[in-house]
Formats: sequence, C-alpha cells, structure tokens
Amino acid sequence: MIIKRLKLRNFRSYKEEEIEFPKGIILFEGDVGSGKSSLLYAIEFALFGLGEMRGEMLMRVGESNCSVELGFEANGKDYVVYRSLAKRDKGIVQDDGYIIIDNRKIRLTSSEQRSKIIEILNFKESARTRSSSFIYRYAIFTPQEEMKEILKMKVEDRLQTLRKAFGIEDYKIAKENAKLIQDEIRNMISFIDGEIKNLDNLIKELEEKKVLIEDSKKRLESLNIEKEKTEKELESISRKIEDYERYMLEINKISGELPALERIEKENKKTIIEINQEDEYLTKENEKMLKEKDSITIEKIEADEKDLFERLRSITKSREDRISEKSELRILVKNLESIMEKGICPTCLRPISSNEFETKLREMKEKLEEIEKEIENSRIKEQEIAEILDKVRRFREDLKKIEDINRRIEENLRKISLNKEKIKNAEVELEKVRKEIEEKKRIIEENKQISEEFSKMKLRKRELELLLYNLTSKIGKLDGEIKALEDMKKRIEVEIEEKMRKKAMKEDLEEKMIFIRDFFIPTLDEIETIVMKEINYEFNEIFKKYFYMLMENEIIAKIDENFSPLVEQDGYEVDINSLSGGEKTSIALAYRIALNLMVRKVCTSMKENLLILDEPTDGFSKEQIFKLRDILNELKCDQVIIVSHEKELESFVDNIFYVEKIANVSQIKRREGS
Repeated sequence: MIIKRLKLRNFRSYKEEEIEFPKGIILFEGDVGSGKSSLLYAIEFALFGLGEMRGEMLMRVGESNCSVELGFEANGKDYVVYRSLAKRDKGIVQDDGYIIIDNRKIRLTSSEQRSKIIEILNFKESARTRSSSFIYRYAIFTPQEEMKEILKMKVEDRLQTLRKAFGIEDYKIAKENAKLIQDEIRNMISFIDGEIKNLDNLIKELEEKKVLIEDSKKRLESLNIEKEKTEKELESISRKIEDYERYMLEINKISGELPALERIEKENKKTIIEINQEDEYLTKENEKMLKEKDSITIEKIEADEKDLFERLRSITKSREDRISEKSELRILVKNLESIMEKGICPTCLRPISSNEFETKLREMKEKLEEIEKEIENSRIKEQEIAEILDKVRRFREDLKKIEDINRRIEENLRKISLNKEKIKNAEVELEKVRKEIEEKKRIIEENKQISEEFSKMKLRKRELELLLYNLTSKIGKLDGEIKALEDMKKRIEVEIEEKMRKKAMKEDLEEKMIFIRDFFIPTLDEIETIVMKEINYEFNEIFKKYFYMLMENEIIAKIDENFSPLVEQDGYEVDINSLSGGEKTSIALAYRIALNLMVRKVCTSMKENLLILDEPTDGFSKEQIFKLRDILNELKCDQVIIVSHEKELESFVDNIFYVEKIANVSQIKRREGS
C-alpha cells in the first residue's frame, strides 16, 4: 500500500490543505501542537472511519462539517476514498462517502466503506466490526501514545491479535465448523439407530422363511447354496474394503503432513541463503574497513601537551607584556619629538639642550625596535607550539579511528563465526526434514498399487451385490405353492436391505465422525502449532536484529512463545516498566518492525510495505536516532512516513514537509531532504 494524496477540509487544525505524498522516506516536521499527527489520524479516518476516535476530536472547532479524501495505491491499482463528518442534533456523525475504483465512483455507507477497504487491502480480519483495523493500527501506524500499549496487553489478547494479523485465525474457524459438523453427524447417527432398532429380529424372521422355502422346494437348494456362497464372498470383500479405508486414513494423514514438512524444508534453505548473504556482506564490510585502516597514515608525535600549553601561555603572556611596554614607550617618543620640535620645556618654559634630547630619543627608539623584535619572535614560537599541538590532536584522532575500525572488524568476525554454527544446525535440520519427506513420499507411492487392488475389490463387490440380487429375484419367482412365503420373504428382504443401507450409512457417518474427531481437528491443531512456532521463530529473529541495532549494550531482549518481550540484564530478567524511555521505545519499535515485516508476508497489499512512525525516537539518544537511519535503509520500504520534531532526522529522509500553525490554522510547506 502506498499513500499518494491527502485532501483535508476543516479537519482538526486544518482549514483547506492538499498534500502529494512521494515514495521514499517522508518527514513531517514542526513544533509540538502544530498539526503533524493530525495528518496520520486523517489517513486512518479515511480508510476505516471513526473506529475508537470521536467526531469531536476530528472536526475543526466552530465548523459544522469536515471531510477527508485519500488517494492510495494497493496491488498495482489506484483508489480514492472520501469520508465526511457532520453536526447533527445528537452530535457529530459520519455521512455516507464513496470509493473510486477504476475511475468509477461507488457511494457507500461508513460500514460498507470499511468492509470494502478491508477487502481491497486483503487484511485478514473481520470486516463487520466498527473499530479501526488492528493490522493497520499495530503493523503500519500506531499513535505515539499507544506505541507501547501492545507490550502491556494480556498474553491471550496479544496472541488473539497476532493470530488475526498472521491469518492463523482460519484454523480456529475451521475447527469450530468441524465441531458443528461433528454434532450434526452425531444427531443423524442417533436418528438412524431408531430406524434400524428391529433389524436383528427381521434377519431372524427372514432365516425362518428361508427354512420353510427349502422344505417346500428342494429345487431352491442350489440357489440358496449359491446365494450363501455369494454372501460369504461379499462379506470377506467388505471386510477387506473396510481395512483398506482405515489404511487410507493413515495415508491421508501422511499426505496432510507433507506440505508442512516442505515448508520447513523451504524455510531452512532460505535461512542458509540469508546467512550466507549476511556473511558475504560482513566480509565485504571488513575488507572495506581494512582498506580504510590502511589508508590512515599516522605520524607519531611524542610530546607533553600539558608542558606545551604551559609554554604557550608563558610566551603569550610575555608577548602581551612587551606589547604593553611598547605602547608606553611610543607615547614617550612622541612626547620627546614634540618637545624637540618646539625647543622649550613645557614645565619650566626654558630652552632645551638638543644634544641631550636627541641622545635620549635615539636610545628610546633603539629600545622600541628591540621590543618589536621580541614580540615577533614570541609570535613565531606561539605558532610553532600551536602546530605541534595540532599534530598531537590529529595523532590521537587517527589512533581512535583505527581502534574503532578494529572493534567493528572483530564484531563482524564474531557474527560470521556464529553464522557458521547457524548454517551447520540448519543443514542438519534440512537433511533430517528431507529424509522424512522422502520416506513419506515412498509410502504414498506404494499406496498407488494398493489403490488399484482396492478398485478391483469394489468392482467385485458390486458384481456380488448384483448376483445376490438376481438370486433373490429368482427365488421370488418360484412355484406358486410357496408364493405367499416368497412374497413375505421378499418384503422382509426389502425392509432389511433398506435398514442395511441405513446401517451402512450410519457406519459411514461414524467413520466420518472418527476422522473429524481423531484426525482432522488434531491435525488442524498440529498445523496451527507448527505454523505459530515458525512465525514465532522468525518474529523473534527480526525483533532481536532491530533491537540490537538500536541498543548496543548489556541489555538482552527476545520474544517468548507467547510473543511477549523478555528483557535480561546481567543474567537477570528485568521488568519492562523499569527500563528507560529510550529502551522502552527501542523494544516497542523493534516489535512493530517485526510485526510489519511478518504481516507483509501474509498480506498482498503490503508488498510495497508502507510504514508510518509517529514520534518514533521518544527518549532516543542522538546515536540511536542515526541508527534509525540504518534500520530504515535496511527495511527498504517503498514509503515511510515519519512525524517528529527531531532535527537530526532531516539528514536521512528523502522529502521534508514543514508543519506550522499560524493563527490557529495548520499549514504545510515542502522542501527536499538531504
């Protein structure tokens, strides 16, 4: 899903505003209360209606109506959705809106609009509820004040939310439907039991009639012998067919296990490929850092900085003293030159001796030149010491840079070593799964030959059933002397046949009920468990990856089997509420990113992977803020929308929108990001 355009009218602090959303990383920047988060609420309102929001929260104060029009792209198609609010006697309510699909405007009620949006986005959740979409709220956009709420949810509530988000809710629905069918079958069996209650008595009466017929007509003896032989063979074949059908239940169970094993095999292959790709990336990064390290030329400087600074201060003070002395001497020279020019002493007004003053003036000028040379020499010494101090600073910076490169190389080598162990474990598991798949396929292949024999048995059974029917018909046509007996026998046989058919129906229903109870429902439970474990494993790996990108310290975080974050420090489990704001934000952000990536796999409309972050750096240090850039680059989302007041984010976004409120009206200006 990609947001393309948003048009607002009287929405919160906006009067009339229209924004074109480009792809890439977008930053909405402005002071607190300027109207940044209102844009995110407008997008959610356009898609899903009020949900948990109140109309009074969205409509601009003093206005009687407001509207939002949103243009977005999903699965390669463009859509436009329009919603509006209006004041009524009972308060602020939603009016009917519309959705434009393929340039065709479809007018819908608010609830119909939400159902249609859920269908367009292919979100696996109920379209009947009036709340906002939980997939959108937790995987795409979470308001800042609710960002950490999913971490505080009860375990069952969180699991139920995640089942819906991952599309696993279908297994629960299938099990509930299977139980309803099971109850219906049980009622049908109970009804059939009542109808075949006297079957044994009818069979006994039929045998009595047969004896009478045999006594009356010896000619029927051969027919009855043949009939008995046919019944025995039919019974034998029926037992074999029943045995095969039980065998088929096992084969079907094996066939049902194959897709899950093949998915495991595929995931193991994928894991090996991803780890190899990570190793290749880490190796290249190490090579790059070694080149950078080799390029650093270190000029070693042996010097005492403290001594250099003391010398510099001493020389500077001496130069300043000489400058002060120079100024005073210049004043005396000027006074002497003035007296000599006038030829009269300004104090006693008598004529002066020129020779005496000239000698004094010459001595003072020589002293002045000497002072100027000393000042110049001091400047030269100051510059020399400053240059040495600068070299010492650069030498320390180069050493620190090399230490940092060495640390990063060691970290990468440690990761590569761990990856080798992961690949080894994955390959062992892959080989185990492959052998199991081959064994099950062999069993299924052998079953094909048995299936051909089963078809022949069913054909023979139908032939025997037809033969038995023909024998019965011939016996019914015997001599009129036993016609009454035959008529009675025939009536009994028809009744028995009907009850036997119902008995066979009952047995078939019982087998179906056993299959549902003992195989189908447990298989669904097993599949759901396997799928949930696979999702949990992948979810945990993604969560740890991005958490450790944000927090490189002694804190260890992971996801348990209930998708609850666990935090350890110094070997002890730590309550999340005791963590700092930045640490909580790191856990919540890593959890949201993992959820976003997992939902992206089961939701076709998320293939462009839209991500909306409302003040995502709450409590972050500057270093963590810049780590967010690395995370966003790695996610490779087609569109990321960020609302923040952090100036540091400007350096790694593609587009910047500046939001400011003037005279209580929010306005937006766009400028290109760096």
